[in-house]
Amino acid sequence: MIRITSFKELTQFLRKIANAYCQADYAQLYQELQLRYEQQIFSAFLDGHPTWSIVSGGIAYTLLLYHNWNFSRDRSENTQQMTAIAQEIEQHYSDTEKMPISLEAAETVMRTVERTYLFSRHIWKGHHTLIFLLPATHKTEDSFCRCYQSADGKMQADIYLLVPHKDFSATPQSILLHEIGHIINLVLTGTTEVQPNDFQVVSVLLHLNLDGVDCKEFFAHCFAMSLLMEPELTSADPFTMVPKTDKKIFRTYFTYKLKTAE
Repeated sequence: MIRITSFKELTQFLRKIANAYCQADYAQLYQELQLRYEQQIFSAFLDGHPTWSIVSGGIAYTLLLYHNWNFSRDRSENTQQMTAIAQEIEQHYSDTEKMPISLEAAETVMRTVERTYLFSRHIWKGHHTLIFLLPATHKTEDSFCRCYQSADGKMQADIYLLVPHKDFSATPQSILLHEIGHIINLVLTGTTEVQPNDFQVVSVLLHLNLDGVDCKEFFAHCFAMSLLMEPELTSADPFTMVPKTDKKIFRTYFTYKLKTAE
């Protein structure tokens, strides 16, 4: 497989193989992608975080294709998927020369999550999240958590970190933590659309009026704030107007929920 370093190159590659590949070619490509994914998981295990990987550059586009392709034994179905993925990219993504966050900053965020909530050990067991650092913008989103069902029927999630073009008050670190918050939501309830029933206790304790508030987004914000008071992240905290006492309540809530979710 050729080295791909942009969405433009990826769409060109997808359209090329859609016109030229036979089923044996698709099978070989899928095996190559699967092997690269397994290598990434092993590398993450050696680095002490077996449930997540931060990927950028050529490996990001390789694994992005792997996680967006449901390999079929039928050539025409594989061809249709390649065409559909290419169309989605062309409709929603635009390459830029900027990165949404540095690899070092993203690593700091995830190490903080690991240390504080024992993410890999207790929370996301049996799953592996890919955190894509993509030098691109999305038509409607600054960044997002992509949930999908794996071949064994389990819910999985990846994070697409993109260059913001809507919310300039957030920081790259807070955006990453926000998306991790959606994954925590998925762990606790099986979906990002429904929050734990006792999450209402948080709003009651803080006397918050959540009428008209998107609870899914508020939940993710609360998770982010529970970590942005850590020394290595305070400079990236856009929620400085929120008292530290409130953030400690968020920390207490998520510590309790994640400990009881083991």
